[in-house]
Amino acid sequence: KPVMAILISLGGFTCFAAWIIGLARYLTVAATDGYISKKFLHNNRFGMPQNTLILQAIVFSIICLMFIWMPTIQNAYWYLSDLSAQLALVAYILFFSAAIKLRLTVTWDKNHYQFLGKKYVSIFFYCIGI
Repeated sequence: KPVMAILISLGGFTCFAAWIIGLARYLTVAATDGYISKKFLHNNRFGMPQNTLILQAIVFSIICLMFIWMPTIQNAYWYLSDLSAQLALVAYILFFSAAIKLRLTVTWDKNHYQFLGKKYVSIFFYCIGI
């Protein structure tokens, strides 16, 4: 039992670590493009987005501290897993919304491949994706 508990904890940690660095990279790109504050562009000596990771650490610590009052460890783990999945879904909603906006605003060259044919056909499928 203890070995499985350690392995499950390690797997959960690596899953969250991947999401954390992915979001930090997204925020760095957004800061580079000028959509959010340039304060998020500062990288440490290892090339990691330092200010973004500090902000995430604060938010994530507050969320984790809320789980101290959960009745069981199983409930806390379930809520953290569920929160991770919901955040991923929000990202996909934003991706599909961006695809709709691009499809409506960018004029397509006839020589290039157009995904899903006509404009409103592709928008229909993007809406299904959302």
